[in-house]
Amino acid sequence: MEFYKNLYPQAAKKKFQLIMGIVVIVLAILWILTKIYLDESVHFIDWLYSGMFFTHGVIIIMHYFGYPIEELFGKRFISVTTSEIQYKPKTLKPEIKILWKDVDSIFFKVNNIEIKSQNGEKINLQYNYMDYASVQELKDTVKQIAQDKSCTVTI
Repeated sequence: MEFYKNLYPQAAKKKFQLIMGIVVIVLAILWILTKIYLDESVHFIDWLYSGMFFTHGVIIIMHYFGYPIEELFGKRFISVTTSEIQYKPKTLKPEIKILWKDVDSIFFKVNNIEIKSQNGEKINLQYNYMDYASVQELKDTVKQIAQDKSCTVTI
């Protein structure tokens, strides 16, 4: 029994978002082409503005297709396997790994799962931002593996 959940929020696809991204990219390209067509000199600031608009348009389109820009800088996830629990709640924070052999007890709370290790350290797996079905799957997976590993489970 395993569980994996990407913690980046998945925004709903909106046609307006795709159209806006394309419009911004076209405007960035037209800005430079207009300067060249009118025989005006293209200054550094024109390239800078155009590059920023183009990049923004690409980012908007990436979001439309389900690739948040934050994922380029790192992952956010919860992973539960029969050997360990991996938890990375923030993009730039380090990942927390908990081996099942080190887990003493598990306490299910309203917005998190509190895991107490044998050396007394407590780790909270926050799930208040996850959808209901994923929370239930996470709880069921943790509960089943904890019972198989003879850990104390408090609901």
